[in-house]
Amino acid sequence: MGLLAGNRSGKRVAFVLGNGGYQTAPLLQTPPNDAAQMTIALDRLGFETISLTDGTSAAISNKFKEFESLASNASIGLLYYSGHGLQIDGTNYIVPIESDIDNNKFIEGLISIQDLTSRTTEKAEISLVFLDACRDNPFEENVNAEIARDAVGKGMPKPPPKRINPGLAFSSASAQQFAGQAFLAYAAAPGKVAWQGTGTSSIFTEGLLANIETTDLSINNLMLRVARYVQDKTSSQQEPWTSSSLLVPFYFSAGSLLWFSANLIGLSAFLVSILTLCLVVADRPGSEYVVPVVAAMFGALVFFLRGLGRAYDFMRGEIKPTSRVNWPRSMIGGYFGGILAAPIIAVSYYYSWDKTQDYHWAPFGQVLSEITLAAILTGVVLGACSIVAKNPQWFARPSTKFARYWLLLGGIAGGLLAGVLVGPPITWYFGIQSRPPATPATLLPGGLLGTAGIVFATLSYSFERTNYRKLGRNAVVSVLATLFVSLVSAIGFYAFSLAFEQLVLSALYNTSVANLVETGLILGPLVGGILGLTVGLALLFVTDD
Repeated sequence: MGLLAGNRSGKRVAFVLGNGGYQTAPLLQTPPNDAAQMTIALDRLGFETISLTDGTSAAISNKFKEFESLASNASIGLLYYSGHGLQIDGTNYIVPIESDIDNNKFIEGLISIQDLTSRTTEKAEISLVFLDACRDNPFEENVNAEIARDAVGKGMPKPPPKRINPGLAFSSASAQQFAGQAFLAYAAAPGKVAWQGTGTSSIFTEGLLANIETTDLSINNLMLRVARYVQDKTSSQQEPWTSSSLLVPFYFSAGSLLWFSANLIGLSAFLVSILTLCLVVADRPGSEYVVPVVAAMFGALVFFLRGLGRAYDFMRGEIKPTSRVNWPRSMIGGYFGGILAAPIIAVSYYYSWDKTQDYHWAPFGQVLSEITLAAILTGVVLGACSIVAKNPQWFARPSTKFARYWLLLGGIAGGLLAGVLVGPPITWYFGIQSRPPATPATLLPGGLLGTAGIVFATLSYSFERTNYRKLGRNAVVSVLATLFVSLVSAIGFYAFSLAFEQLVLSALYNTSVANLVETGLILGPLVGGILGLTVGLALLFVTDD
């Protein structure tokens, strides 16, 4: 719940209106969808929502009375409107869909936004108003003609034309104007026009929907992010505007532990790296492998603390430009995933050795340290290459209808690239050791589990638009994608196990550099492609990041 003043019920109610199907005024394409998407988001945030699409004056009046009844003694009352709006002498109006600009009673059919806001503040402790109604104004000539007709009909001189500005007028959310605390947000600055955009929602509402469910984001910081979004989308030609008389911070979704939850994978990787170091030291206290494992542990700590610092900046409202190609986030996710995957890979590899053969066994701690470093390298490169999955347009420009499915191809391409880069050096290193070679069957279980971690970190390692719902969704998607690809991989390896196993093993037993590199070029892309498929499959079901 948001942080509120007073001791009211904690009830949240909302009135959402989207007018686009005008009968005589120009049609608007996005408001009905704006209202539908806002209703869905507000329902998830615990609001009891009265929603109306393409409302006439009578329908709006009736629905608003329902809203007033719900808002009585509520903690939060929210108004959202998308559609045609206009200002006359500083008063803002909603334009119902039946409004006829050629009708002599056009003005009488308009609905005052200030009046709705005032009535809301009388009912709810805190009122939030979002107006995406700063469209082009097609009504100026008709409004002045109606005013002139009324004056002449009453025997009065014809008045000078009223100033019917584009956009909406600025209303101060002051204690003198409204009964309670209020926060007003406009899609554009006073007197300016908002863009509808080319998508299914208006640009302002897109930005609002992208951030409104983010946990631990105060409403002031929320609007800072919406403003950045709108300015980026419109090349700074549109600037949202706000006014507030709030006495306490308000959060749509408060959750003081989110900063920790979003860093949980980093903390887990740090703890696992400590365990790895303990095992290495226990097996070989003076081993040269201690130093790189210590370095890996400190790397995990640094990245974990970096995440905490970023979360702290986020909660203070600091805004940093975000890139669609976020290399550091994906690579850090890969780093954490590699650390988490290493123990599983090491256990499955170490205990798969045939103890009856005469090998010079290495202590488990040494094997674990080697695999940890190899897994970190693989995870970082895979994390970097997963960017290909998020940007398939780099190598193809599919039609809009099939664009999402190219994420699968992008994921596989990124995994193949990662396999080509890391397969040969890792295969060479383990091939020259006096121990059994690592086969796909021993590498894939831990590799797939690590990929689930990499995918989850890549999807979730963001504090700009994170919330608990997304964290849970990302975790489920990552695990399901991993399980699906694991099943497909198991069937594939079972079907081709004899021929493939003999090919790989015969190549690995020949420890010449050229042969090992050649084998790495076979093994690497194979395993990398499977891991990349997992990344792409997960991204296929995550469409809002």
